Amino acid sequence: MTVTLNGIEGDIYKTFKFWKPVFKIAPKQRGSGSVATVSTEYEKRNKDVSDPVAYLDFMANMSRDVASHIMKA
Repeated sequence: MTVTLNGIEGDIYKTFKFWKPVFKIAPKQRGSGSVATVSTEYEKRNKDVSDPVAYLDFMANMSRDVASHIMKA
């Protein structure tokens, strides 16, 4: 299962021309459970813009929170 977000406006577009986060969930090849992969495609507005580490950290934390919630259900 893959979820790709496509934004059209917001604060992130002040520093990035293009921002496309992707969440992929795949069953483990062995055993039970799944593996989540979080990635993003982006283009900076200029070379002085720093890498989007805070956004990627947020996405990873959100994935962990969702997994924790699912495990409790």
